Amino acid sequence: MEPRRIGEDVTKVTRQDANIKVQRQQRYKQIIECLREHHQLTAKECAVIMQRKGYIPTTERNYTAPRLTELSEIGVVEPVGKKRCDYTGKLVAVYALREVPERDERRPYEWNNSLQGRDGTQLSLFRNVCCQSD
Repeated sequence: MEPRRIGEDVTKVTRQDANIKVQRQQRYKQIIECLREHHQLTAKECAVIMQRKGYIPTTERNYTAPRLTELSEIGVVEPVGKKRCDYTGKLVAVYALREVPERDERRPYEWNNSLQGRDGTQLSLFRNVCCQSD
């Protein structure tokens, strides 16, 4: 164990370390893939599917819930309702991908340049992942 230094906020340091290790863009793509396949999921259901696919080591909802919140904040997914969780019995949010508006060449998306994550990083996920024209 490393002892705490005077004035050091240990939890802030450990949170920052964990935050750096999370590969957000990859996790976003995995969650979006699950929602495309299953349409509506809770954070726990998404975690169970991701664990079965080998994306995450356990079915712990903490792998998906923070990313679903971030995706919701930037408008990629939205909570569409609530239901009793099959695993915990608690009332939980159900998420779905937002409908992507048709692209209007006369009016480019203004928000493409202003998507910003909680940590201040610029995100262009909505255009790059949800609006793929491949």
